[in-house]
Amino acid sequence: MLCFTGGGCGPFFYLSETQAHKDARKDGYELCHLRSCGPQALSDAFRFLGISKKPLEIGKEIQDDDRSHYRSILSAVDHRFASITCPPELLKFCKKYKIKIKKTDSLDGLTQADVAIALIKGPDDLEDWHWMAYPTFGKLDILSFFDHNTKLKAVYILSNPSRKANHDFN
Repeated sequence: MLCFTGGGCGPFFYLSETQAHKDARKDGYELCHLRSCGPQALSDAFRFLGISKKPLEIGKEIQDDDRSHYRSILSAVDHRFASITCPPELLKFCKKYKIKIKKTDSLDGLTQADVAIALIKGPDDLEDWHWMAYPTFGKLDILSFFDHNTKLKAVYILSNPSRKANHDFN
């Protein structure tokens, strides 16, 4: 009964999922995660670090590296959990590509030469979480994503030691 009143019940999603979702699942992937903000933010940030990775590729690598299969387990309760990219997964992915990471809790110190990924939260503790890349999005865009309800939870400043400068596209 909780499924019907709580707005969740992941199993019912599978009864009406698209063919694209079915095809991705057949290949062992959760399409909602592949299209989610975590892989997108990583792709945006990596582009500024001189690494070309599409969100789809990133999402697949993250899912391939996940041994706990928590997305599948949680999506049985509510399918929206399938979109999650947890901070440890994001950091593990960065380390895999030898990206240096410095954690901070503010955007204030970021310069135009910095590349960062911010985790923000909106008014709903379960639904309103979002990853955004800087400088793809400006500081004001990040801090107002959920309007006045936006709370900055973490900022990860990324750097690629094998490049002279983060924004050097040559």
